[in-house]
Amino acid sequence: MQDVHARVLTKNLVMWMVADAQAVLDAQRAQRLDRAETVPKHWQRVNVVDALLVAKVLLVRVVLGGAGLYEQMIEGFLRYLHCERKDRKVPRVKNHTNAASKRFPIACKQTI
Repeated sequence: MQDVHARVLTKNLVMWMVADAQAVLDAQRAQRLDRAETVPKHWQRVNVVDALLVAKVLLVRVVLGGAGLYEQMIEGFLRYLHCERKDRKVPRVKNHTNAASKRFPIACKQTI
């Protein structure tokens, strides 16, 4: 149970920092729009999976009060972005109810 609670705490802390990094990214985007620079085709968001990988290295030091590490972690998050494509949905292919049995046959040992 201790490991489960540690994971939940870690994920909550990282999501809090990702929200701060996303706010920084949105502020940078607003500055670019105010200066009339080229508008990107897709909006960008912080990649949470990569943020967890960055946090694995620095999170303990940040929690213990490392000076300047919080900003360094936010900068690390901003290096890993992905494009957000709104209203992009691919329709699912509807299979038969027994399609799973065709793809994954039951493994049987020969008795002879």
